[in-house]
Amino acid sequence: MAEPKAKLHLYGKSEPRRARKMGHFTVTGRTMRKTLELARKLKTALND
Repeated sequence: MAEPKAKLHLYGKSEPRRARKMGHFTVTGRTMRKTLELARKLKTALND
């Protein structure tokens, strides 16, 4: 999913483990509501 208002930051860790952060998204927007909508949309897409 290409989204110009979201940036994926990966930490370069080679192995996933339980409760280990492998990275995070930074999401920007004009309003808090729009930003949260986009963040939730990305979260849903990742869980599918």
